[in-house]
Amino acid sequence: MGQTVKTWSPEMIRAWENTRPIVLNRLSRAQRTREVEDVMNEVWIAAAEGLDSFDEQRGSFQGWINGIAVRQSLRMVRSEARRGNTTEAIAQAASSGVSTVYDVVAEDFGDAVAGEVSDWAHVSEVLRMVRAAVSQRRLFDRSMRLILECDGDVGEAARRFGIAAPALRDSHRNVLDLARVIQRALSSYWRRREERVDRAVSFRDLLNCLPAESEESRAWIGTIARAVASRGGFGNVSAADVAQMTGMAEVTARHCLARTSWLLMIARTVLENGDLE
Repeated sequence: MGQTVKTWSPEMIRAWENTRPIVLNRLSRAQRTREVEDVMNEVWIAAAEGLDSFDEQRGSFQGWINGIAVRQSLRMVRSEARRGNTTEAIAQAASSGVSTVYDVVAEDFGDAVAGEVSDWAHVSEVLRMVRAAVSQRRLFDRSMRLILECDGDVGEAARRFGIAAPALRDSHRNVLDLARVIQRALSSYWRRREERVDRAVSFRDLLNCLPAESEESRAWIGTIARAVASRGGFGNVSAADVAQMTGMAEVTARHCLARTSWLLMIARTVLENGDLE
């Protein structure tokens, strides 16, 4: 590990001052420019508190403090968003640096988002389809409120909503799965149109729309999909097969098999039509 910095130098102070355009840019998108000075102060405080963690060998101080400026700006937008209604909050968050629909509903909303805003029309379209596809509208609304009102704290949200925490966590993950599938399928749909791809949607195209398997609790999705592909269809894969492959109880495997089939159906519909209709 390289040498850490303990005190502020004149160059570091200038680097902090250079973050003002970043803060102004993020807040202006959400029409929060009156908060610039407050956020600049928060950037200074956060940088001062974390100064010991800055390592010169891992990057420049300007890059390090720029990241702090982005995070503090997005936190300000998030705190303001939680005071408004869900629809306005989503739009405000997206216009302030969220690059994908997953960032709107993910647990680390606001903190991990550092890129430029993408196409809000695309994000809005995905959210519309997610809400339409969720069988019970309140499950989608709960996911939004979980992030915007409770900062992703499932325990706090469960107490506030009067439901069991495991049930809320599971329904929220299902919404995240659906959001990821629809976003990937819609992006692929427009890419195919731009490239004038005229071949039929393949099973590989569908697999590419599924949630990543990096999270252990979602690894079963890819396992089931690959089993279906290798055996020639869902009709050739039973709940008992899934239970054997994943170690799940058979009743759980049956639910997961149906869930994967539904996600792939959603992916195919969006890939072929650009919508769920």
